[in-house]
Amino acid sequence: MRPPFSQLLASACGRWLLATTPTSTHLVDLAAAAYHGRVPLTPADGPVTAAAFAPDGATLALATTEHKLALFDCATLAPAVWLRQRADVALKLGTLPGFVTGISFRPGSCDDLLLHSHGATCHVSLGALRDSGAAAPGERKKRHRGRHKPAVVGDARGAAVRVMPQHGVCLGAAFVSASAAVLVEADWAGVLQQLPPPMALRVYGQ
Repeated sequence: MRPPFSQLLASACGRWLLATTPTSTHLVDLAAAAYHGRVPLTPADGPVTAAAFAPDGATLALATTEHKLALFDCATLAPAVWLRQRADVALKLGTLPGFVTGISFRPGSCDDLLLHSHGATCHVSLGALRDSGAAAPGERKKRHRGRHKPAVVGDARGAAVRVMPQHGVCLGAAFVSASAAVLVEADWAGVLQQLPPPMALRVYGQ
């Protein structure tokens, strides 16, 4: 049995359709009414959690559970090697609470991205990253199950990857024009009130 599709996304130009499953990502050429190919993600990248097409429909941006941000040429499915070499981008995205659940390109630009998770937004300047060259990967810290991430600290204006923590639950964030973006939040207290009561409650140590 084939895994179900978890996401379908069409490009604004009307040519491409993206279809993702928990284990693979595919592109369909709507203009040719034909299957175009499988996006070459690696098992180390993890499943796709968010995707967006550039305004011109030439580039596909993907975010994954391993805090990877990847770009692909839609026509050739070739990855942007320069971005894969930026280990610092994955480390920065790893500071976001949860996974990236949304990506938005700035209208009229293929170099500015707005990402969001449930607790933060993140502006990524692809142009600044590309111009600054590959960063040294450094040592990646080991993950320890059960430990919480450190508190997210907002980055200064002008940073190539700028994380901006939010006070509430981020339900969505996207560019609405070249100079503005919209953010939809929910208060944490209201979210917790909507949770069902526990089926069983036991206090240990008393």
